Amino acid sequence: MSDLGLICFVALDDWQPVEAPALRQALSYSAPNSSITLTPRDSEDAILVSIDRQEFLVASMQGQIPEPEYSQAMRNSLFWPDAGAEMAQHTAFVAIAAVAPEDAHGLVRAQAVALTRLAAAVAEAAPSLGVYWRGAEGAVPPGRLLSAPSEIAAGKWPVDIWIGYVFYGQDTGQHPMIGVQTRGAEAYLGFEIEVPPITVASGDRKEPLRILFGAVGYLMAQGAQIRNGQQVQVAGERRTTWQLHTATGGGPGLAQLTAVEG
Repeated sequence: MSDLGLICFVALDDWQPVEAPALRQALSYSAPNSSITLTPRDSEDAILVSIDRQEFLVASMQGQIPEPEYSQAMRNSLFWPDAGAEMAQHTAFVAIAAVAPEDAHGLVRAQAVALTRLAAAVAEAAPSLGVYWRGAEGAVPPGRLLSAPSEIAAGKWPVDIWIGYVFYGQDTGQHPMIGVQTRGAEAYLGFEIEVPPITVASGDRKEPLRILFGAVGYLMAQGAQIRNGQQVQVAGERRTTWQLHTATGGGPGLAQLTAVEG
């Protein structure tokens, strides 16, 4: 799938084709101001969709979403702890893939916007159990996906759908030290972001992730540069300092948000 762009899978209770009229009607709500064309592919149970100059193939398939990434996505869905149990019921899915990748940060975001609007329309046209976003390796429930287009229209990017994360540190004992790093932010920002391990309240693994997503959302929404050494504070969370480390050898850079104690 290296020749494709962004991909997601919408899980279905039972197999059914995505019908062009139903999809067009659903797109009138999730993408009311978008330029859209739909071209059914009769022999493939598929539709070629162009939305805001981004082209996607929408295909209905029987069976379960491909492994091994699917199981990892179920384990990574911290904000949807029942993902594994609820998605396990699916017997079919709709695969949505951009027919070409984008390599410029702003165009990747534009493709993610179009894919989010299209996936929400698919979930509305063919009632779903949830969506798995390839690359982020995470899953969100249908309600979260359906709310995303209105957030985008208000200038807020649904980074919890687009960006994945990896935890590290020590998640044991009375004073766990947990860090987290983005997975896939480089495509949108030019670098990954991490919160090095911090002491968190027992069981509250979400704290470093809230800080991380708050910073990613700010950078995507504002397009602002943050100075090295500048303090960054996500509302309701502890303060951090920002340091961007330039990569060597042509790889992505890494920004660190280090907690400021006291």
